[in-house]
Amino acid sequence: MRNGGRARVNVCETGFNGGHSAMLFMSLAPHDVDVYYYGWDLGEVSAARPTADKMREKYADKFTITWGDSHQTLLNVEQILDGHLCDLIVIDGDHSKLGVVDDLTNLLRVAKSNATVFGDDW
Repeated sequence: MRNGGRARVNVCETGFNGGHSAMLFMSLAPHDVDVYYYGWDLGEVSAARPTADKMREKYADKFTITWGDSHQTLLNVEQILDGHLCDLIVIDGDHSKLGVVDDLTNLLRVAKSNATVFGDDW
């Protein structure tokens, strides 16, 4: 979607962890692209919450993180995305077969028809 000549890209990722990929998505976007990051994570890694706080400071409403088990928190993904759809889906949370299938199934409900999907360690 273009807004005043700028493209909007919605990144939806399970497994924020220390925020490394989220930082890359947000900081390496071309100047005419607004990246909106939506992440889901348990928040158990010591760097997760402090990194998310810094990213929220820097990117404000373009950065959204939801803490908790994605098996539960992704059930209301439509509300979190507030009508937006995912352009890029990254599955990097629960690495069990059930976890991957569950996260992917939930995020595909809010994916654009041409969304790109990446997975890690499955």
